[in-house]
Amino acid sequence: GGIYGTYLADKLKRRTSPFTFLDIGANQGLYSLIAAQNPACVHVYAFEPVSETFKTLNENIELNRLAQKISSIRKAISCKAGEIAIHVPNGHSGMATLERNGNDSEFSGTTETIETIASADLEVLLADSDALLVKIDVEGHELTVLNQLMACEAAKKIEGVFYEVDTRWSDAASIKELLSIGGFSKFEKIGNGRHFDVMAYR
Repeated sequence: GGIYGTYLADKLKRRTSPFTFLDIGANQGLYSLIAAQNPACVHVYAFEPVSETFKTLNENIELNRLAQKISSIRKAISCKAGEIAIHVPNGHSGMATLERNGNDSEFSGTTETIETIASADLEVLLADSDALLVKIDVEGHELTVLNQLMACEAAKKIEGVFYEVDTRWSDAASIKELLSIGGFSKFEKIGNGRHFDVMAYR
């Protein structure tokens, strides 16, 4: 429906200096594909742990002939490496979450066990990366993901973080505080109401 607008898409298309893109909560791969089509993009790491959505992500990568440039990773980033349950609501691949939001009795969907990685794994993965741009859309798990990212040596290479906030389950103040401690000083809000995005820059 185009409800996200073109803010991040435009940023990824217009970037002229080399960058690596981390798409955390890649869903079907829209932003991964946009980033990978930019000649300045060195590589994309697309994290999508839900099995059916991961299958669609890979189909889209193949259809766009970008398999050499995008590494799809069927894992989630969490507080420790291991396994965890993810909740997948019916009819909306973009709302799978590690955090059960709202009333459990109202949940309609499936639950599957997925693999998780943490900061030590990210350190290895990103060791040789260039400047990093990060997108995080993980339905309430943003602070956990950022804690793991910021614990890496590679965090010094992050130039921008685009993340989702939903005031029903996101702690926007804690996310901003964590990023501020990590050296981010500019926070641009995109959208209004209880559900919006933020672009953080150093």
